[in-house]
Amino acid sequence: MKKAAIIIISLALSVCAFAQTPPDVYELEDTLSVRIIPDKDTTLVGKNIFSLVNVRQSGSILSGMMNWRSSNSSRAIKGYRISIFSESRQTARAESEAVVERFKSRFPEVGVYRFYANPEFRVYVGDFRDKSEVTRFLNLIIGEYPSAFVVETKINYPKVY
Repeated sequence: MKKAAIIIISLALSVCAFAQTPPDVYELEDTLSVRIIPDKDTTLVGKNIFSLVNVRQSGSILSGMMNWRSSNSSRAIKGYRISIFSESRQTARAESEAVVERFKSRFPEVGVYRFYANPEFRVYVGDFRDKSEVTRFLNLIIGEYPSAFVVETKINYPKVY
């Protein structure tokens, strides 16, 4: 019965083997130590993991990428933007300009695009490549722009830092 219990415990729990004497908090069965491991690793929660990575690259890589982008600047890629304004009233032009200025002052690093599509003035924001990026930003601004929604469209190339 003791062996069956060890097999069941091994299946239910994560198993760690130690070359040295393990701490007293672990249960020992012969040379096997068993310890409960949490469902998820919480050591990185809330941390910006990208600040932990340092990428070193040749200047020619960045230069080549910038040259390629400038020679293909007229091309666009498939992506997403967020519509934060769409109106056809007589005051829509002035309202859309005010929305653009307010958004730029709050989020200066995010692209803002205002255009007229008969009969409406529209304001789109962002150049997001995938759904997770656009959803994250939508959740950030939905309090200020409750009628905002995601639009699949052509976007500009993302910035290279």
